[in-house]
Amino acid sequence: MRSVFLLALWGVISCGLTGCDSGTETDTGGPQTAWTRLSVGSYFNCALDFSGQIACWGNDGFAQVSDTPTGTGNASVSAGFAHTCAINSVGNIECWGYDGYGQVSDAPTGTFRSVSAGYAHNCALDAHGAIACWGSDYDGQGSNAPTDTGYTLVSAGGGHSCALDVSGGIACWGIEDGGTYDYGQVSDAPTGTGYTTVSAGYNHSCALDSSGGIECWGSDSDGEVSDAPGGTGYTVVSVGGGHHCALDSSGALSCWGSDGDGQVSDTPLDTGYTTVSAGDDHNCALDSSGAVECWGQDDYGQVSGAP
Repeated sequence: MRSVFLLALWGVISCGLTGCDSGTETDTGGPQTAWTRLSVGSYFNCALDFSGQIACWGNDGFAQVSDTPTGTGNASVSAGFAHTCAINSVGNIECWGYDGYGQVSDAPTGTFRSVSAGYAHNCALDAHGAIACWGSDYDGQGSNAPTDTGYTLVSAGGGHSCALDVSGGIACWGIEDGGTYDYGQVSDAPTGTGYTTVSAGYNHSCALDSSGGIECWGSDSDGEVSDAPGGTGYTVVSVGGGHHCALDSSGALSCWGSDGDGQVSDTPLDTGYTTVSAGDDHNCALDSSGAVECWGQDDYGQVSGAP
């Protein structure tokens, strides 16, 4: 049921609600803004500028672009499959876009320090490091979240979620039934401590260890796990639909996995990038000036429409 729904929703988003040319924002040609945060969704993206104002562009089939809040002072933004969530200036969660599983309307009240939008569910951390998840829960990706406190990061994926505790230990929960869609995205999560970040995707995840080495687990149908670059010194890793990207200490980008739309082979070769975010079939990065650079699939202007 879960996979049938996601594939059906994927098809709707792939051609929008009113045809394959709908839901695209284009560059206004105005002065370039320095962006501080970036989050790539399935066929759209969002970024945050120095004033805390959010800009989103790309597919708008569920108003995940047009319903973007217009105020300033937002602290973070996270783009999911067809919805987005942000932490506003007072620490409250605001979500917009597709709401088929309550991933928008069921957002918790109160103050939070971070939020992660997944495919059809979200998770957030409060000031004590407690995890709150809402939205789709077919595989326990929400209800099986740890109930203790002290977590420093949470990442919502497809049928699973992962979090990092204060010791750098990784906890993942969700799909773990040994069935067709269980690729070990929960059971194969690394043990031990010292990890610095974790990123959950549709059916696989990656983390950085204490040396900046990349460890991935879950589905490996396109080399998402086995083709991860070796070495150390990586500072960012971001898991996409069938590919992943990472950033090393020089600001150089590495991407691997599925490459049907150039999301791997068209990766910029420059250095000096400050962050990278991977989507379903495209990616975006911020350079040292705060400018957005995107590559890969561009059916809805998610690449060419970057602000």
